[in-house]
Amino acid sequence: MSRTLSLDAVVLRVFDIGEADRFCVFFTREKGRLAARARSVRKTTSRLGGTLLPFRHIKLQLSESGHSSTVTGATDVGDVPVESLPFHAFMRLQKGMELLLALTEDHEPSAPIFDLLLQ
Repeated sequence: MSRTLSLDAVVLRVFDIGEADRFCVFFTREKGRLAARARSVRKTTSRLGGTLLPFRHIKLQLSESGHSSTVTGATDVGDVPVESLPFHAFMRLQKGMELLLALTEDHEPSAPIFDLLLQ
């Protein structure tokens, strides 16, 4: 049986899989770090392709079933303008994301860390 969740999330990392899928690692306020597969998002007709990119703050809709999660929808919140960052700021953000991935465990929520991530 699957259940649907709606979460506030930041995209930490993405991996392209196969022809059109993307595997994403998110950090959420409610669930901590989690991973999900987004099907067919790299197709030109996909509405999610530009939303599921690293460092984006999004409203995420997930479908959880058994041991896997699938992205069913995502909306860009748009309060973190990553495209306009200078290169040195972008590199600091990248290093911070790597530290966050190394120091957190899956499904370990931390609201203070999430708030710092948004700043």
